[in-house]
Amino acid sequence: MTISLLSKLTTQVLDWKMSGVWLDTEGSLSSVITRMKKRDRVGQRRDDELAVYQDEREVMEFLRDFLIKSGISHPYLCQNQRTGVLALTVYRIKDIERVIQEVEPYILTLKKRLQVEKFRRSRSERYKRFSEVTN
Repeated sequence: MTISLLSKLTTQVLDWKMSGVWLDTEGSLSSVITRMKKRDRVGQRRDDELAVYQDEREVMEFLRDFLIKSGISHPYLCQNQRTGVLALTVYRIKDIERVIQEVEPYILTLKKRLQVEKFRRSRSERYKRFSEVTN
């Protein structure tokens, strides 16, 4: 599949549909809960990330450039030294929400749809808690 997509990428312009296919097949949307301790206080922080994994650098750079041109700020491209797999990651909540909004119609797998639903549910719960505190 990678070879055929790679050959298509060099001849076609990348769009949100193709990005959605990449996220659906080779990506993930996850939330990591980090335990934090500062002096006497202990708390938790939730870090959300949207990532696509691939070992073809040219494809990942092409996808990163598309995201930047589409207004997604700072998609982070790094390589795992042990496995050689590249990860293109988006950390900003605003950018994750924008990518999800654009690619959601093209996500077909149940696993990714559940990840999107879980992300949206956690965002709405945080908003509810924030408005309770501020009111």
